[in-house]
Amino acid sequence: MENFDEKEALKQAKELQRYEGKVVALVDNKVVASGESVEEVAKKAEEAGYKRYTFFLVPSGKVRFAL
Repeated sequence: MENFDEKEALKQAKELQRYEGKVVALVDNKVVASGESVEEVAKKAEEAGYKRYTFFLVPSGKVRFAL
């Protein structure tokens, strides 16, 4: 198991705040596409050349979560 990097986790959480209430596609913990639906995000990610990615629905409002 990798060591937890608090600074990196805070950086990622801050980046995800920009996508509140949206679906994002992640590759190597980086957002590669975002949108309102899984279908829209999948299309954008594939158009950008990504074939494998993870979907994540970013919570809206003041929700705390750990990465």
